[in-house]
Amino acid sequence: MEVSGVDPVDPMIFKPAKRLNIITGDNGLGKTFLLDLAWWALTQSWAELPAQPKNVFTKQKASIKFSVSGGASDRPVTVKFSPDELKWQEPKEITSISGLVVYARVDGSFAVWDPINTILSKNLVRRNSGVLLSREDVWNGKEGEIEGLIRDWVKWQERKDKYPEFNTFEKILGKLAPTDLGPIKIGEPKRILGQVKDVPTLVHPYGEVPILFESAGFKRIATLAYLIVWAWQEHKIQARQADRREERQMVILLDEAEAHLHPKWQRKILPAILSVAEELHPELSMQLIVATHSPLVLASSEPIFDDESDKLFHLDIDSNGIVKFKEIAYEMRGTIDSWLSSPLFGLKYPGSDERSLAIEKAVRLQESDNVVKSEVEEVTRQLKAVLSSEDTFWIRWVLFAEKYGVHV
Repeated sequence: MEVSGVDPVDPMIFKPAKRLNIITGDNGLGKTFLLDLAWWALTQSWAELPAQPKNVFTKQKASIKFSVSGGASDRPVTVKFSPDELKWQEPKEITSISGLVVYARVDGSFAVWDPINTILSKNLVRRNSGVLLSREDVWNGKEGEIEGLIRDWVKWQERKDKYPEFNTFEKILGKLAPTDLGPIKIGEPKRILGQVKDVPTLVHPYGEVPILFESAGFKRIATLAYLIVWAWQEHKIQARQADRREERQMVILLDEAEAHLHPKWQRKILPAILSVAEELHPELSMQLIVATHSPLVLASSEPIFDDESDKLFHLDIDSNGIVKFKEIAYEMRGTIDSWLSSPLFGLKYPGSDERSLAIEKAVRLQESDNVVKSEVEEVTRQLKAVLSSEDTFWIRWVLFAEKYGVHV
């Protein structure tokens, strides 16, 4: 995909890998926007507001050029923004089928696209096959589009003989949870005060909890598992009705993978999602495009990252205020501190601001040619105020301070 005439990156060229794509960068530089553009390229519809050209009435029109592999043709298509109609033009042809697309947004809303529902009428008018679901829709349903997590979960669980998707849902839910909590156990649905229907429950070591009272982290994981299973099961039904072969590709767009998740969960999310495909169909391939701020999510990718099928991307802003987007060579870093001090996060000395400033001052003094004892004493005092006794920087500082007669 190549986008020109649109901020914050102009032009922006995105060539994702076929399996895992991780996008990092500071707030406000365009990670979510890139996911929105990826959704548009895959579905030719906007999940929310359309991209806004930076200059609507310029002679050089803003454009989006893209290609999608996996269909009858992967020829590039270019779509331009029309200043007369104040909207993006429709592609003249659909060059390929991209497979199922599930877009998990950070506010709890979802967008789902199924190529089975793309119908060309006799007049060659394309019907939009994207389903946009608010957080409320996902949980309680949307007329004519989705029953919702609560109804479907209870229905699947109470009729396991008729709905094998419950077993798939339970397996996926288990993959997404950290192992130290033990396997996630699903309890029996129950009625709670203020509800006119049974609601699902989860069993914890301390007791059974209705899903409505679960933590934000549990709810996010359950919602993601449900939407993936629901999209696949609906696709199978629609394919059967249309007498068409089921898709063998699924793309998941995930914004802020770490949202609401404890660090233990953050270390599980990427490997777990990539393993979901095998639970749905043995021939299903999955492409994951994920935006994240979390060094733990990056660390979790180390055992599974493959240079042949995966890529790492970064958005950064230079001293002139120009935002740049580029692929970064993937390096295993091991510890979270090492990821934090990498160019992806830019925290040279991880920890509090005060710790970072004190260490920076100490390093400058160590590199100085004119060092006096009083300065070493002052910096030592500042370090003691912000560094723990086990901090690794002391190893470097103690020998230096003792050279100038300062005992640490």
